[in-house]
Amino acid sequence: MENCPVPNLKAMKTHIWYTAILILLFSSANAQELLAYDDDHPDQRIANLDQYLAVKMSPAGEGRIVELQFDLLLEGERGQFEVLLFDWVASSPSTTPVYGYVAEVQESGLFRHQVTPPIPFSGEFLVGFRSLDRGLKLGADAEANGRGWMRSVAIPTWTSSDQTYFIRAVVESDSRRESNSLEMPDPSDDVIVIGTDGTISKMVFLDSNGVIAHEQDLRGGVPIEVAKLVPGPYLLLLYSGTELISTERVFIR
Repeated sequence: MENCPVPNLKAMKTHIWYTAILILLFSSANAQELLAYDDDHPDQRIANLDQYLAVKMSPAGEGRIVELQFDLLLEGERGQFEVLLFDWVASSPSTTPVYGYVAEVQESGLFRHQVTPPIPFSGEFLVGFRSLDRGLKLGADAEANGRGWMRSVAIPTWTSSDQTYFIRAVVESDSRRESNSLEMPDPSDDVIVIGTDGTISKMVFLDSNGVIAHEQDLRGGVPIEVAKLVPGPYLLLLYSGTELISTERVFIR
């Protein structure tokens, strides 16, 4: 592989000594969808130290979960809560989370949690919340919208809730990215072309199981290295600092 500095990947070409060929064309904005089932005006606040509160999300098609949002009231200097994701199985949520994270809050308002790397989904799923401090409360409405679920921390049995919880999700659906082109050139070309409008600091390749197959810091003028990847489908993530700015399905052969 040739050494090719990449401080900024603007229509940059890198030749590689490998049979993998890849041409990607990125738009400057991702096709994302906000899944929100509340009226944006909570009439009460709930601190649920002993319970998981959750909202069922129903995206259109398959894709990736990139962000989770929680409308929070903080009474005090800071508070912590659990961010959770559950699969939807048949007619009820699964009992074991597929994702968990302890987030810290320092002010009231809409808290945005970036899911890194994004988690693939193929159907409905549940976003859960559990406060770890009594001074940290989730927004809610007394009237149910049919999407709220709750369960005890000690007893893993879900029941539908008679309230609306102010929990949202941002997803990027595969079905909404058809405008982005993906070409496979002749194998003799041996060229990677990545076009983007932003400064890229890191690239991550996820395999079909969502596991990181290759991660690389692109700052400091280092070459792009993909020759070690096993041929097959991948999800490529591009970051500017800690912000995920673009994703694309790719195939290396």
